[in-house]
Amino acid sequence: MLSLGFAQTKIGETYLSFDGNDDYVEVTRNISDSFSIAFWVKTTSTGSGSANSGQWWAGDGLVDAEVANVVADFGTSLVADRFRFGVGGTRDVSITSTTSINDGDWHYCVATRDQTNGEIKIYVDGIKEGDSTGGTESLTRPSNIRFGSLQTNMQYFQGGLDGIVIWDTALTEDAITDLYNGLSPMSSSSNYSFSSNLVGYWDFNEGTGTTVKDSSNSNNNGTINGASWVPDITPPTITNVTLASKNSYADVTFSKAVYNTNGGSGALEVSDLELLFIQNNGDATNVSISSIKQTDNTDANSASALTGGEQTIRVFLTITGCPSGVEQIRFQAEANSIG
Repeated sequence: MLSLGFAQTKIGETYLSFDGNDDYVEVTRNISDSFSIAFWVKTTSTGSGSANSGQWWAGDGLVDAEVANVVADFGTSLVADRFRFGVGGTRDVSITSTTSINDGDWHYCVATRDQTNGEIKIYVDGIKEGDSTGGTESLTRPSNIRFGSLQTNMQYFQGGLDGIVIWDTALTEDAITDLYNGLSPMSSSSNYSFSSNLVGYWDFNEGTGTTVKDSSNSNNNGTINGASWVPDITPPTITNVTLASKNSYADVTFSKAVYNTNGGSGALEVSDLELLFIQNNGDATNVSISSIKQTDNTDANSASALTGGEQTIRVFLTITGCPSGVEQIRFQAEANSIG
């Protein structure tokens, strides 16, 4: 039996757009030891620096607390097409995502640091993509944290940021998965019990003005310098996936009726969905989508063709090998393909 999940698209009323020239938001730094930083990012820009090597401060600042020279600082950035997180101290250590995040779609980026052992990790869209070990000292050198540029007034980010959250603890992988799948950071679940560790939560839903409100108990409001409010017109999102007992198909439910154009017409096609297969050393070697139909029959040849406007569709699967129970599949809508 396969296990499965679905990718959550960011849902928010508004977000901030940064022009890449001089826009940023500034808040007071209130983390230094163990911490986690999470945010949604959307861009088509190529950041400064090389994706193959270098430190985070070589890129364009996303959520950053960089201070010049090798000091006790930290930050995240867009380097070329990748997400990078790093920490300073007696030496600088950075890790880079394997996933490109500059495809114009929203991506959920998370960086964690455990001070007890110096371990740092990064996640993109709920999947861990890197880890390393830095120092264990308190990272107290910067006074502020910048959104949209390096804290040193340089390397400005071009694109959108939303839903920035900071905790004073290192989140677990399961907690990050729940957050990516739509759990509010102020809520809780069987995997997430860190709302009491929130020290910053900026949902960017003000839509107007020059202040971003911190919804955590820290009341660490941010000052907007140049960044612009943008309404977030969110496309349909996947809300549930149910897998047939013999893995022959999966029923995928969306938040509203779906079409393959933004104009509300046309039936979904196989190319409108993306299936990510994670083998996890299982016996099955691949899973792909063979067809998508209506939910009126369990046989792909007998099920009715889609006409457009369905809210639940049946995705028929082709599996290579026999699943051993550890394999995973994840569905997500292709960027800009479903309306």
